[in-house]
Parts: sequence; structure tokens; C-alpha cells
Amino acid sequence: MEVTEGPRERALGLSPPPTGAWPKLRVMLLRRLALLLVLTAPVLAGCSGDDENEAATTATTAPAVTETTEAIRTPDEVKTAVFERSYSECGSFSIPRLAAKYKVPRRPASIASAVGRAWTDQFNASADAVQSGRDGCLQALREAG
Repeated sequence: MEVTEGPRERALGLSPPPTGAWPKLRVMLLRRLALLLVLTAPVLAGCSGDDENEAATTATTAPAVTETTEAIRTPDEVKTAVFERSYSECGSFSIPRLAAKYKVPRRPASIASAVGRAWTDQFNASADAVQSGRDGCLQALREAG
């Protein structure tokens, strides 16, 4: 069998790669390995436990929710942190960049709400902290002009 040197033969490993091809081959192999890991991770995660027992345990240990539950207030220190982070982020980046990051329209109000929500989630704060984050972002956008 005669082996000719072409891209197909090199891909099958029938001939040595040309000089300077090793970095390209390493990148290609790393990409394939990453793809394999991404494709197999959900399968492995799905095989990690027994869902029936887990659902039963969760149902019996979940706290009872009553209709008279009051809204949980966020501590002032956390609201201040949400305000500061939102202010800093909106003052550091352009409106188009923020709109793209948070996938909202390029309107300051939409961006401010999204940034406030994101920082509230980051600090695991209650919904009352969103307004602080929104205010911080709007103030930074006004000052940036």
C-alpha cells in the first residue's frame, strides 16, 4: 500500500506532520478533549444518584410556607455593597457593553435594573436591594454623561 502525504493521511497518522504543525495538532487535540468533556459531563452528572429518594427527602424536610410570611429585609451593609458595585460597574463600562453583557436594550433604565438585579443575586440579597443597585448604576451613568 502506497501512502501519499496529504491532509487525510496526516490526520490518520500515516505520515509525520510537517514542521511547525505540532502546535496546531496540540490545539486540535485540546479542543477535541474539551468537547468530549463537555458532552460527557451531563451524562455523568445524571448518573450520580437516586432521584426518587432525593425527592422524597426534600419534600419532607422543606420548611412550611405560610401566607403571612413577611418580606425579608436586606441589611443596610449589603444594600450599600450592592449600590457600590453597581455604581462601579456602570461607571467603568460603556452602555453598549453593559447592554450586551446583561442582554437588555440599550436604555439606561433597563441596564440599571439588570445590573442591580445581578449584584443583588451576587450578594444573595432580597428584592429590596435591587433598587439600591439600580440607583447606583443610574447615578454612575448620569455622571459619565
